[in-house]
Amino acid sequence: MTDLIRLTDKRPDAEIKTLLDAVIADAASVWKETYDGEYPKVGFGLGRLRQVDCTGGGTPGTTTGVSYVTSKYFWALSVQTAGAWQDWFDITTSETAYLVITGVFCLDATPNVTEIRPYVDGDDFPVINVEELYTWDIARAFFSKPFAIKPQKKFRMRIVGKTAGQANFGLMGYVIAKRSYLITE
Repeated sequence: MTDLIRLTDKRPDAEIKTLLDAVIADAASVWKETYDGEYPKVGFGLGRLRQVDCTGGGTPGTTTGVSYVTSKYFWALSVQTAGAWQDWFDITTSETAYLVITGVFCLDATPNVTEIRPYVDGDDFPVINVEELYTWDIARAFFSKPFAIKPQKKFRMRIVGKTAGQANFGLMGYVIAKRSYLITE
């Protein structure tokens, strides 16, 4: 990765649209299927990123020692050691889905997560200081450069927390996937 991913309090709509268009074009080429929008009846479509998508398309549970709640949209993680890097998740994405990561959110009154660092299929991203979003007094922040993960690729996210304990923190984005993936509960 050569571009620095920064947080912004403004949704970077042009960058998100450009990335979504590129991912949809790649999926159409790879899967040889038709893109069918938000509620696909055939082919593939677009859905909201869910916590289950970052457990490798499997059931919410424990991934690399990090516990999750079972809600699809509410994320909770356990900070094991204060001030130390640790895995949030380390997955291989589903063979029927692309993940498009547009930003992060925090639902804690007293935010705990201070930094994150994504690794996508061998590419190390720079450390992202998420404390910026707390100074804006908002619960979410967007990446100025959203990114995508192709099917069957490694996706790892590491975090640092101020204190040990639970953090209600998550990723925002989209899933571009085959209909069978999107309609699975």
